[in-house]
Amino acid sequence: MIRFPTTPNVAADLVSLFREGLRRSKVTDGEGVVVYADTLSNPQYPAAFLAAAKDLGAEACQIIQPAIPHKLGRGIGRATPTPIIVEAMKKADFVVDVSTGGMLYSNEQNSILATGTRILRVREPDDCLLRLLPEQEVRARTIKGGERVEGIAGDDAYYVRPALCEMPNQTGPWALCISPTTPQYLFVVDAEPGRLYKMTLDGKILAMLGQSGHRMGQFNWPHALACPGENTVFVADMNNWRVQKITLHPEKVLH
Repeated sequence: MIRFPTTPNVAADLVSLFREGLRRSKVTDGEGVVVYADTLSNPQYPAAFLAAAKDLGAEACQIIQPAIPHKLGRGIGRATPTPIIVEAMKKADFVVDVSTGGMLYSNEQNSILATGTRILRVREPDDCLLRLLPEQEVRARTIKGGERVEGIAGDDAYYVRPALCEMPNQTGPWALCISPTTPQYLFVVDAEPGRLYKMTLDGKILAMLGQSGHRMGQFNWPHALACPGENTVFVADMNNWRVQKITLHPEKVLH
């Protein structure tokens, strides 16, 4: 979905947000950064990334090419980078992909990554981006909690007792589901750190599982939930292109 224009206040916030994102991506002084966009990209994003990269001392430039809409009525298109653009990105240390369709899972992206170039994909609307990057305190607690989570075998998910870790309480939910059971339970999934939470309807966290990734029990931008039972959840995962059936076992609590 294309949402233009971004307000001036949000544009200023984006520079700060993108600077922190690049810093966490370990972009350093003197590195070469390429911002790859197309004619349907949000024009504020390349400008904000260029300013953010220069703030960090990086040498930044922008590459933009025409996008060919697949569905003109909806404004959806994808711009496949030409061989010349691909070669230019291979020579960079870091690429920010803000193109409409993105290079995700493409041969072009794989060839660029093979040269050691790092790639950051950014496509979400600005209001979502401003919510995605957590405060340092929340990030620290989330990482600490993730260190306590152990493995998942197949679709058999193991609970982690909430008392074992400090739960993140400021990450925004991306999908919600209330079970049709008695009593009812609320299931919530977030984008980062990519976890599924089982909660009471008054907000008490009973258990959590999962993390960001591509393996079973891991999620990469989960965007929809279905919970036909109190211990059965279906998670639709956008960037992994799949639906996972998660079977919870309350009797298998990690100590």
